[in-house]
Amino acid sequence: MARDVQSNAYGPRSAIPYLRSRPHPDGRSTHVSLIALSRDTVHPEALRDSVRVRAGADSVVLTFLDGTTVEV
Repeated sequence: MARDVQSNAYGPRSAIPYLRSRPHPDGRSTHVSLIALSRDTVHPEALRDSVRVRAGADSVVLTFLDGTTVEV
């Protein structure tokens, strides 16, 4: 977790999680992170269950409960 003071738009104090790992054996890997910005309480299990993720060779498709899909 990286911590700094007044370094971004999320407020004077924020912590930004990040992932570090050894190189992947094939030289490539896909990492997906979903961030919910809300003033309400967000339960991790509900967030996990509300989005389906399908990773392909060149893209990641997110499908939300309402049927909306986003491909990145």
